[in-house]
Amino acid sequence: MKLFEIHATEYNGEQEYSNNHILAAENIDEAWRIAREYFSQCYDDGDEPDEHKTDDPDRFEYCGGCVGLKIKGVGETTIEDWLRSRITYHTIGSLPAHLLDTDLLKTAKCALVDIEGLMELLEIDKDSEDHPATTTRQELIKAIERWEL
Repeated sequence: MKLFEIHATEYNGEQEYSNNHILAAENIDEAWRIAREYFSQCYDDGDEPDEHKTDDPDRFEYCGGCVGLKIKGVGETTIEDWLRSRITYHTIGSLPAHLLDTDLLKTAKCALVDIEGLMELLEIDKDSEDHPATTTRQELIKAIERWEL
């Protein structure tokens, strides 16, 4: 399993909202399939997921067409790169490298606790080779080990 980042834009009236999500998949084609499936049902507007589809497989409409969403891209990533991009995106100005790495380490440790708790709640084996949560957990552990050096 590999990690992929999904970039999507929601169009809601005159507003646009950027969405970034992460998922685990075997390959890019599976990542696109998972992303399309997710966005076909991410709005609970009472419609069936198939009613959200348009002629473009990467565009979805909700609330009778008042809200739209377009998948802009899917690309392979790592937990480290994804966390770094999220922190950088939400930072005003620039952070000194040592602060960024400290924040990344803290974020990764919190995410690891969260995913392990979720895996326990859902009774997912931590050593399972084929579950997306296991891939994410393993990537977090690798990132934490790198940042603790």
